[in-house]
Amino acid sequence: MTREPEQQTDPLAAFFQAGEVPSVDPAFRIEVMEAVARRRFRIGLAVRAAVLAGLVVLAGLLMPVIDQLAVSLGAPLLELLVVLLVTGLVAYAGQAWLRRNPDRPLLRWRRFRIF
Repeated sequence: MTREPEQQTDPLAAFFQAGEVPSVDPAFRIEVMEAVARRRFRIGLAVRAAVLAGLVVLAGLLMPVIDQLAVSLGAPLLELLVVLLVTGLVAYAGQAWLRRNPDRPLLRWRRFRIF
């Protein structure tokens, strides 16, 4: 048996024979960016829906306490309390909407990182 001579390949010659670098495909990049944005939107929507469901359950659990508070305060003080509460919630919702990251001074959310 005879051995055939091994071909020696020059890496530099192979580099120059490879030709042009493929151009960037803008349609592919846009598709990938759309997929990432779609995934982030779905995750954000799911998190917000879960928070809303939790708030609804919490409000349902606190309804007897709120009812007792309303009976003990009377109508004039209850109206004032409702106006202050609604004003605070609207201000917090506005801040959350504009900043996309509302202040949460007492909570440490980094432990519960989802993304």
